[in-house]
Parts: sequence; structure tokens; C-alpha cells
Amino acid sequence: DGKLNIRAAFLPDPGYYWVSMDFNAEELRIPTLITKEPVWLDAFSHGKDIHKTTAIAIWGEENYSKARRKIAKSANFGILYGQTGRNFAEAFGMTLDEGNQFVEDFKASLPVLFRWVRTWEKVGERQGFVTTLFGRPIRVKSYFEADEWKWKSYAKRLCVNGTIQGTGADIMKYMLIKLFDRFYKTGRTNEIRFKNMIHDEINYQMRKDILFDLLPEVMDIMRIQLPDWEFPMEVGLEIGNRWGQSVSFKFKLDKEDKTQGPYGTLKEVKPG
Repeated sequence: DGKLNIRAAFLPDPGYYWVSMDFNAEELRIPTLITKEPVWLDAFSHGKDIHKTTAIAIWGEENYSKARRKIAKSANFGILYGQTGRNFAEAFGMTLDEGNQFVEDFKASLPVLFRWVRTWEKVGERQGFVTTLFGRPIRVKSYFEADEWKWKSYAKRLCVNGTIQGTGADIMKYMLIKLFDRFYKTGRTNEIRFKNMIHDEINYQMRKDILFDLLPEVMDIMRIQLPDWEFPMEVGLEIGNRWGQSVSFKFKLDKEDKTQGPYGTLKEVKPG
């Protein structure tokens, strides 16, 4: 039944809010950090709309429209992970030739990114594995050596998708260790407790009376930025009385005010 809200069954303890945080556009930020694709690197480094930026790169600023931004958004999250011209033809009322041409135009607008894709597929085939941004191996040898073409095709997709999703998993584990060290090792579980996680989302319960002291501290941990990264992982925020009934909030983490300690302050928090 599509009307059932299973997440509404997940509740915080009395006196706590349910707080959900996830990584914004992680599937795009990670390949940008890996490949240094200039179009996306400029957008993420300067807080620009990534989908608008991509649409302009494909069609030019003079031809930009919200409808084309929608197509670019679908392409950003799809083509790198295996979507084809047929998918776009069916989704946006294009002919098959138009769909195929759009995929080629998209790849041409992000040349550094897709040069990495082609190179990384060859690396995986040659050495039998690729690595995440943290150096963890993704093994693809058996798929490349399979007799059926579908497994070889899967191996190529895994070289790219496995590297990106694997890096996302590494980031999540790294961040969970930092959270454990900050709150559990120091005995602060009466303030904040880990509840569950799904994909790139972590759910907490946070004490209501100190919520706005905890939020910037947790956000600071989750906005991971290693020394050679041009920008951090950005975080989305939802707050509510249960998981299935949370409200999206927009926030601005102000770290310029040195008088407020290492975590900064929440300069602005409002419903999204």
C-alpha cells in the first residue's frame, strides 16, 4: 500500500527530536573530486546550481530554460551511471536519434569527466581492479574475464559506479568513526544518539533543549573535507518528532565567528 508510511514508526525517546542528515549531491561531488572536471568543479566550489551549470554547458547560456535544467538534472544523475539515449527519448519525448545525440552532447560538455570514465574502464580491465578515492580496491577481474558480453558491460559500469559509490561508503565510515569518537567515547550519549542510517543518510535523536548547540557540531563533522579537496561534502537537514514526519530545514553554518569555538554557529535555520 503506497499510503503506508513505515518510517513514521521510528520514534525518538521523550525529550528528543528526530534529526536526519544526508549528503547533498554526493553522486556528483565525488566524481568531481576524483576527476577535477572543470565545469562541475567550478559549480561546487562557488556554490552554483550544478544542474543549471550543466544545462548551460550543453546548450549555452542564451538557450537556458528550466525545462532544459530538468533534462540536465536527469542526465547528471543518470548518464554517468549507465542511462542511454533510449532512456531520455522515452522520458522527454525525444526520438531515439535525438536521445542518442543528447547523450553525446552531454558527454562532450564534460570532457574531463568522461575521459576519466574511458581511462578508468581500461585500468579496471588491465589490472583487474580499481580503487576508491581512499585507495580501497573494487575487484572487477572475474566480470571482465566472463564469456558473456553482459558481464563485461557490467564490469565497465562497476569500474565507474563502484568507485563512486565505494568512495561514498568510505566517507560514511570515516564520518561514523569521527562521530563515535566525539560523542560515544566522551560519554555524551544523553545528548545525542545514533538511531539508524540508509545510503547517505544518518538519523539521530538530539536533546530538544540543546538542539541548536548540537547541530553545528554534528554538521561540522559531516561536512568532511580532506586537505586536497576543493570543497566539502555538504549536508541536508530534516527535523521532526519521528522519522516519517520530519520537515526539511535550510541552514547556514557560520564558521567565521571564532568566539563560538571550532564548530561555528547556526547563522540561519528555517523550514525548507
